[in-house]
Amino acid sequence: KVDRIITIDAALKLESEPSGEVAYGVGAAIGDIGPEKIAIERTAMKYSIPLDAVVVKMSNEEAINTMNKQVYEGVMKALRVVKDIIRNKVEEGGKVVVVGIGNTIGIG
Repeated sequence: KVDRIITIDAALKLESEPSGEVAYGVGAAIGDIGPEKIAIERTAMKYSIPLDAVVVKMSNEEAINTMNKQVYEGVMKALRVVKDIIRNKVEEGGKVVVVGIGNTIGIG
């Protein structure tokens, strides 16, 4: 049995927000409303699996260009958030599915 699902994605920042800011919430972190998002959320509900969303905020330009320092620092913050979720919300030996959405798949 899976004990927790954590989704990670990029999110469009508001004009006043700094690039690389990290937000954490509940649900699937998938930018578009499509079949994948619904499938993940329905499966999590069906099996009572907690579902977390972690996003790194950036502009449209930053999303399609080489990663800059602010976005990189946001990735490192997101990694710490994911590790904290696992340490604090999953019992030792528990199973966690970490899902990188979009370009986050390329992040180690």
